[in-house]
Amino acid sequence: MGNSRTELSNEDLNRRWLMPDLYRHPTIYHAKGLLEFMCRILDAKPVLLCDMHGHSRRFNAFVYGCKASQSWCPDDWSQMNGQGDHSAMEQKNDERDNDVAISIPLRIPVFVRLLQSELPLFDADQCSFEVEKSRETTARIVGWRHLGISNIYTLECSLAGSNQHPPQGPKHFNTNGYLQVGQALMKVTSTIDK
Repeated sequence: MGNSRTELSNEDLNRRWLMPDLYRHPTIYHAKGLLEFMCRILDAKPVLLCDMHGHSRRFNAFVYGCKASQSWCPDDWSQMNGQGDHSAMEQKNDERDNDVAISIPLRIPVFVRLLQSELPLFDADQCSFEVEKSRETTARIVGWRHLGISNIYTLECSLAGSNQHPPQGPKHFNTNGYLQVGQALMKVTSTIDK
């Protein structure tokens, strides 16, 4: 098949989140139903949601996220705060000057900064927060736009390996490399405040 996200009917399941079919995409249908129940009925949105994929064309581990200022859709721009994007999970440094707190937002979400600090195989420079029209039916954008989950990411991990250590050249991932990614993800998510 040549595509790691397909199921037996050769459909990319990550492109079925907008309108999944109960019989053709049962795992997506029920996962989305659970998220809709949590977000709309229980009013208990996840603090963070991370979808995990393998990436066939890039090295290292990195994330895709959603920022209103980088969306193709003008309706998203109205969801921006004064800094140009959703404020949730954006780390702020408070500096005191004559007893007045000055809040300085960092442009990199805390989740990305924590992954960068915990995982040598992570490359923050490859992260993208663009909301592309061609990705409208993915879990990340459906969760962000339709369910209001502001901290939703896709963690991509190379199917090839890492080029983070140039003198040694590219290094193929093995089971241990993927295990390191999983351990870092669990450590980071366990430190995020509710």
